[in-house]
Amino acid sequence: MILPFALALTACQTHPQVRTQSAPELNVLSYRTFGFVHRPDTDKSRYRTLTTRYLEDAVSREMLARGYTLSDKPDLEVNFIVGTKDKIESSPAGVGYGR
Repeated sequence: MILPFALALTACQTHPQVRTQSAPELNVLSYRTFGFVHRPDTDKSRYRTLTTRYLEDAVSREMLARGYTLSDKPDLEVNFIVGTKDKIESSPAGVGYGR
């Protein structure tokens, strides 16, 4: 009885879509330092949004673990764009117990 309910809940989960883009001829191993592209349209007057800080921290953690060094004048600049979309789902048939 619990298994079908658990499967139904996992089917409703949404996951982020992650897309990456890089040049096929790019040799990432040739770079030693990394940094982030400055985004004046979203991060003004040295204010960084929570999303920007979260993504920069996550990327930094992964890059440092791979032996790269964070630099103000990097060999490799990292850029990211985040988009969101609200989605509401409903079920025409009610599920539950009657009175």
